[in-house]
Amino acid sequence: MLTRLLPALLALFPTIFATTPSVPGQTAQGVTARFGEWKVRSQILKAKDFPLDIVFQADGAPAGSVRLQFGRSGSPSGRAWTLLIHDGAGHLVSSFDSRAFDGAATFWTGPIRGETVTLDLAGGDATTEVELRGALAMPSFAAATAFSVVAGGSPWEELYPTSSAMLRAVGSRTGILLTAGDELDPGAATPTRLSWCCSGVMIAPDVFLTNWHCGGAKPSERGFNAEVIGNAVVDLAWEDGPARRFLAVKKRLLSDERLDFALLQVTPANDQAAAFGRPVPVRLSQVEVKQGDPLVMVHHAQCRPKLVSRNCSVRALSSPPWTSAGAQTDGSASEIGHDCASEAGASGAGMFDPDGRLVALHHLGFVSDPQRTVGLNSAVRMSAIAAAVRKQDRALADRLGW
Repeated sequence: MLTRLLPALLALFPTIFATTPSVPGQTAQGVTARFGEWKVRSQILKAKDFPLDIVFQADGAPAGSVRLQFGRSGSPSGRAWTLLIHDGAGHLVSSFDSRAFDGAATFWTGPIRGETVTLDLAGGDATTEVELRGALAMPSFAAATAFSVVAGGSPWEELYPTSSAMLRAVGSRTGILLTAGDELDPGAATPTRLSWCCSGVMIAPDVFLTNWHCGGAKPSERGFNAEVIGNAVVDLAWEDGPARRFLAVKKRLLSDERLDFALLQVTPANDQAAAFGRPVPVRLSQVEVKQGDPLVMVHHAQCRPKLVSRNCSVRALSSPPWTSAGAQTDGSASEIGHDCASEAGASGAGMFDPDGRLVALHHLGFVSDPQRTVGLNSAVRMSAIAAAVRKQDRALADRLGW
């Protein structure tokens, strides 16, 4: 195989490694983990350019994984073709053909592990062109900021390996949301391309629950606009396991800024995900939490593979309400205070009782708001979310069994 490594690639595509640095951190309201660097802006790949090896870095080190975005060029070939995508070890990890663009302008791969991606073309002819519209190179995990943890406690532990039936159940229903978008600051000449991660849970076979604020990396650009939806993927197996389970985000079903939740419709995005069948949703608790109730949180803090925070509990039955520009609050106890260890990337994580029933949705670490009770993070009660869904979309609530 003819291999074009980094020097040749730089010569072919001089702008392919122009990057937007990732800036891990937290906002004044809520926490999002900036995760990854954009590496490509609209490069046309012709038939003669294949096979093509691309080596990616993220945050100055070999990338831990890569996502690629493709588009059909303006002058597509009349002959059928298939684009083959291999990882650095030569494994075929993804493939698609011109039919993948039927009804869509772009196509995202799921995360591809490792720093090297090899692109090859089967079929087509000399006129075949494929547009490499974007690439996100992601480190192994986002850089640390400051833990929202119990004083003196261990922050968390890796979920796997586990012999706990409850953790296996909630772990398989927990996923990482990876997305990106262009954000234009006032007075800026060009948009800033940002990428980030959050956590979430399956609450129906085709519905993923996460935070409203995970729809944008800046306070002014939240709520899951069309671009963020188009760039999003949910991975239910962001872990050191044998398979990947990618879900494409099709649309936002419902979101609520005041209660900081979003319901996203998802569908399998690769053959492996489809082979697992329909995702199994979490179970909702039918009992209101009480002071001192034990909690378990499964999450992707720092965009890491699945983690579990346990030996924590409900510390306050009310917590200062979520506040953001334009949001009105009535002071009701829609939120609880908890001491489960969290970090950027854990936003949207499920809070479970010892039997694995979902009781609340984590969304705010105390380090992000100095006015909040010291040492307590905040989660929105699932009873409050369910009530809001029933009020705003009764048909959806009925479908969810709420």
